[in-house]
Amino acid sequence: MINEVVYLRDEDKSVTLETYVATDIDHSKRSAVLVFPGGGYSICAHHEGEKIALQYFAAGINAFVLKYSVKSNNPDMKYPMPQVDASNAMKYIRDNAERFNIDKDKIFVLGFSAGGHLASTMGTIWHRPEIYEKAQPMEYGYNKPSGMILCYPVISYSNFGHKGSFHNLCGAGLPVEEYQKYSSELNVDERTCPAFLWHTSNDGGVPVDNSLVMALALKKQGIKFEMHVYPDGKHGLGLPNEDEQNIPMMHISEWMENSIKWVKSF
Repeated sequence: MINEVVYLRDEDKSVTLETYVATDIDHSKRSAVLVFPGGGYSICAHHEGEKIALQYFAAGINAFVLKYSVKSNNPDMKYPMPQVDASNAMKYIRDNAERFNIDKDKIFVLGFSAGGHLASTMGTIWHRPEIYEKAQPMEYGYNKPSGMILCYPVISYSNFGHKGSFHNLCGAGLPVEEYQKYSSELNVDERTCPAFLWHTSNDGGVPVDNSLVMALALKKQGIKFEMHVYPDGKHGLGLPNEDEQNIPMMHISEWMENSIKWVKSF
């Protein structure tokens, strides 16, 4: 396995891309998944990184974990810095597709919670000029993912939205309409990529309404999606383990197998 850490910002060594790439290359090119841990745009949660990447790697999908710009490492962090980091990561993967034996047309983003918001913005507003202006030079569409896997995602700035994530991303005290520019359900259009979503119905941190409104927006625009809602489970599960959680939630971990099948269907 090629396991290396790439620094994507010379001025900020906290922004890194870790690779989980197969070295036993066969004749067929692999798909790839770029993972964004959650953490409210304040931190990058450890349990939503390497543990997830290794699952995809074991299934024959190359994986990458991005530790993007967050408040704990850069108090001045604002939009579009995380989206720029994600775009630069996509560029790095596509630039090295031949070395990594990756199909450039099968590179997916995956995010948890606020990382799910980052993934959803990469799937919906990847084309905005302010992202391209600050990212490394690349052709239009080079940062667009083939699909987005959204795990209990922050989506909407609304009465059920996770306000803290939006305030960390954009700054506090702005008019509501400013935050709504980054409500992903309002940005779904014909340029949006397909999606896989999962949530728990009683998520107390980021309500399931976020995934529901995103699914409805995708349906309205005719964008294909797959969605799973599980009855019980607290926010931030990642890949649930029955022993760790001390309750029988192993069925929720089926989201991983289902998402692998979804990726391989492209």
